[in-house]
Amino acid sequence: SETAALTANAAGIPLGTPVAGVSVRVLGKNNEEQKTGEVGEIWVAGEHVARGYFANPQADAFYKHLDTDGRLWHRMGDLGYMDERGRLWLVGRVLTTIVRDGHTIYPVPVEATVGMLPFVYRAVLTGTSDSQQGERTCLTVELAADIASPADWQTQLKTLCAEHGWIIDQV
Repeated sequence: SETAALTANAAGIPLGTPVAGVSVRVLGKNNEEQKTGEVGEIWVAGEHVARGYFANPQADAFYKHLDTDGRLWHRMGDLGYMDERGRLWLVGRVLTTIVRDGHTIYPVPVEATVGMLPFVYRAVLTGTSDSQQGERTCLTVELAADIASPADWQTQLKTLCAEHGWIIDQV
């Protein structure tokens, strides 16, 4: 399908278009609306949004926001973007974004792209603190049990990631 091809080409994971009664915003670091294709934090509003957390005013203050119309918005902690067709795409979580040598890497597109290889069952990208580069990247993969892995599978993974501008320090 079209979205599978986009996912294989680093677009992230398609979440679809918002349903009736649910409003979605993608906001930048200063709570500004992001343009089409620009990554930001996903916020939602609608009757499904809980009014608050049980006995946790700090979480309420951080995640729950009333707009000027009195509408309650909830910060999801997820990162994504809206495409030109109004579809929402997931690229990661706010707390799992990796900044390596000044370059932002969102784990979900890396994991989804690598996961499309026939010899990969699943993959996860993590960052570890590094005094020189900010963070180092580590791609952990579980190989498919029913498909023989090529002898150079680690090189193939690094090459595929490099084609998308993702530097992988360790596999």
